[in-house]
Amino acid sequence: MTRENILQQLHEIEVQHNVRILYAVESGSRAWGFASTESDWDVRFIYVHPIEWYLTVTPSRDVIEVMNDNGFDAAGWDIRKALTLFRKTNPAMLEWLHSPIVYIDKDCLRDNLLNLEQYYFNAKRGVYHYYHLASNQQIRFLDKRGVELKRYLYYLRSLLACKWIFLNGTPPPVPFAELVKTMVSNRTVVEGIDNILRLKSQSKEHDKEIISAELQSYGKALIAEVGNQLATYAERKSPNDYDSRLNQLLFQLTACQ
Repeated sequence: MTRENILQQLHEIEVQHNVRILYAVESGSRAWGFASTESDWDVRFIYVHPIEWYLTVTPSRDVIEVMNDNGFDAAGWDIRKALTLFRKTNPAMLEWLHSPIVYIDKDCLRDNLLNLEQYYFNAKRGVYHYYHLASNQQIRFLDKRGVELKRYLYYLRSLLACKWIFLNGTPPPVPFAELVKTMVSNRTVVEGIDNILRLKSQSKEHDKEIISAELQSYGKALIAEVGNQLATYAERKSPNDYDSRLNQLLFQLTACQ
């Protein structure tokens, strides 16, 4: 699917739902950098309704979901929902903001939120999210002989994201290669990860491989290290309240519709 195809699909969503899309990005494996030959296009977007939609006593559905047979898997949030989740350090929302593949960015929404991110990012909440993802992958998939490559990559990416947050106190980068470059120093482990990425790019979505003993050991040591650090982790918090800026942004984006 080409960029033009995706933009056309997004335009059709705008017309069908009477919304204006402010921001749209690629999420999931294509944004992370380990898509396979069968990977969908996981498009995520933020939209705004006409002002009348916000002036009712009964709330309406604030999510739009669209899938088709061409691998186009799109989901979007209304701007009020998106800002609420941003305020709560929703990891999906933050990954959208940091996606390396941007299809639409209007009214400087991305820049406005990135400028506020340092005041709202709850580091401990972020670590808990990625640690839970890794633990879930380990319990369900990684102790079995023969592992879906994407499961191992999900697992490792989540743990490296935890390490990034511990070190920097900021949301982790979306591209997996950047996490590996900055967080993994063992050359043999890096070469093993590169090999898995190569196999993943050439494989079907649910193909399985045997993960090397060294990579298995590295993963198990890493999850133990993250778990131990999380138990005593004290995050840095901002004492200031910046909700007035989010409220102002919401007003600006909805009032001009």
